[in-house]
Amino acid sequence: MRTRSGRNPRPSAGIVDSQSAKTTGVGGEQRGYDGGKKIRGRKRHLLVDTEGLVVKVKVHSAKVPDQDGLRLLLECARMEISGMKHLWLDAGYQGRGRRWVEEVIGLSVEVVRRRPAKPLPEKVAKIWAEEWAKEGKKVDWQRLMAPRGFRVLPRRWVVERTFSWLGQNRRMSKDYERLCDSAEAFIYLAMIRLMVRRLAHAREFPDSFSETVRKVPIGLKSKPYEWAERVFFTLFRRLLSTKSALEMLLRPLFGQSLSAIY
Repeated sequence: MRTRSGRNPRPSAGIVDSQSAKTTGVGGEQRGYDGGKKIRGRKRHLLVDTEGLVVKVKVHSAKVPDQDGLRLLLECARMEISGMKHLWLDAGYQGRGRRWVEEVIGLSVEVVRRRPAKPLPEKVAKIWAEEWAKEGKKVDWQRLMAPRGFRVLPRRWVVERTFSWLGQNRRMSKDYERLCDSAEAFIYLAMIRLMVRRLAHAREFPDSFSETVRKVPIGLKSKPYEWAERVFFTLFRRLLSTKSALEMLLRPLFGQSLSAIY
């Protein structure tokens, strides 16, 4: 995937986050209670690149703190992170987790923090600005206020999107496995499925819609109806050129697959 997009196969930066998942009553190893999420089960620790593709997975008991889970994840990913230089973490890894990454692994770490739950009152911000003004420092009190409403956290949304991709698979809705190795294998399978579908789609439709529009003669662009008709039929012919599309259209007519017709 990275090679097709013209990027280095080995990422130079990554994002780490964890997700607590419930387990079933079939038993199994390494299960615990996550007091922060109020979930009994296991944690899925992911290391992803800046595009959200999984680099390494570690599944362990939910009672293991994030700082210790980070160490378990990176200790078994020495080869995968050999080319990395930077890592984004959330505030849950602040402390011994961050120090271990910087001192032992040798990566630069940036902790992405949420905005404060209780924003600074406007009255307090004005008082602070007045006090700084007495010392000769001009400060805009409005910049001391926390932004209101929903804000996307830098880089954190990438790994959260990866968890959302994995959640589209029914097997990922819970941790059904007895062994942590099996749970990790199914996460890799879910990501492989996603990547293969993207690569197959890019091979089946190598030209994008914008490329099709650019190939339309310039003279037709001044005639919007003829231009739209040409673009539509160009895309429709490309769709019909695939066997899967023909199978979908002809099956109701013949009542059998194309392989039987051929």
